[in-house]
Amino acid sequence: MRKPHLPSTTPLQFKKIALWGLLATSTIISTAAIGLWATGQFNISTAAPTVIEQKQSAWETSGNAKAFAETFAHEYFKWSVGLEEQRANRLKPYLAAGIDPQAGIDFSSLSWHARPEEVKAGDAEPEGNHRSIVYVSAIVDYFNPKNENDYFSERKILAVPILAKGENHFVVIDTPYLVPLPTKPGDAWKKTPLQGQDVEEQVESEIQTALESFFKVYAEGKDSEISYLTQTTKPIHGYNGSMQFLSIDQLEAVQQGNHYEAQALVHLKEANSGMEVTYPYEVELSKENGRWFVTDLRCLLATIISIGKIKKKPATALLRREETGAIPPNTIPARREPVSASPSSPLDRFSSPPLCSSSHSLLVIERNVK
Repeated sequence: MRKPHLPSTTPLQFKKIALWGLLATSTIISTAAIGLWATGQFNISTAAPTVIEQKQSAWETSGNAKAFAETFAHEYFKWSVGLEEQRANRLKPYLAAGIDPQAGIDFSSLSWHARPEEVKAGDAEPEGNHRSIVYVSAIVDYFNPKNENDYFSERKILAVPILAKGENHFVVIDTPYLVPLPTKPGDAWKKTPLQGQDVEEQVESEIQTALESFFKVYAEGKDSEISYLTQTTKPIHGYNGSMQFLSIDQLEAVQQGNHYEAQALVHLKEANSGMEVTYPYEVELSKENGRWFVTDLRCLLATIISIGKIKKKPATALLRREETGAIPPNTIPARREPVSASPSSPLDRFSSPPLCSSSHSLLVIERNVK
């Protein structure tokens, strides 16, 4: 009789070893992962959303954003005297809640009809949180309501602050403003709160009077007249009569050692179109022998400018075109190729966002009447 053969225990031992090895490896990996997580070197929760955020971050500077700003600018520069409500209705789909229905323009002061052409978006400057400022250039035709043969055209650049709610969904979130072309990109200046010692009421009154005299000359006078009111290393260039000074609506002033700093909200009126705008400036002043002098001028926001007054054949058909509804903001229209500006045109430098110069806030580049 054969002796019974006992089964081998080797496979069972191998399985036990493999199981314990797997458990040990899992424990080591888990411990290492927990250690990396605790030190902030491994974060599972933020890995996937980062990719989504990178995709969304381009919405506010995309071609769709620029197309939206173009269509808005077309409606912004289009109005007829006496038809305020129609313009407000066209702008309404573009504007966020709480924004002025006329997007900052005092419609009651307008005395010329306006129609835009050659509207083209330039750079889109990201502001964070899916916000950006899109710079749009346009040639705006102005027509005398009482005489259709009385007309002129001006180049404008409009800064449009927008918020991207989606790839094809945008809204204007702040009042647009007109800006000059850049002169020195390195001279860009950002607003900072005034630092210094509060001035007495009498001194603030003197500064108010001095700035009223300065901005009147700055808007309506010549550069040679401005020089009598300034003490600067570089000349300050004014509007040379293209604007009319109306008032200083707000003023804040402090003393900094031997000089003074003031922030003034200046109310101006465009001489040709009658459009009224209000823009802030920061001014450095000094007082010598009882006289006040401007020693530096900086703009807190870029300032309105008229670049090139062009006399041409009146676009009567354009002027008589019926008012139409605005294109819904969610709809991105086909982009129309504008007529290129002449090689000598300042718009050739439109690839850079408009900036304020620390030595002067604007430069009237061209003004050819008739």
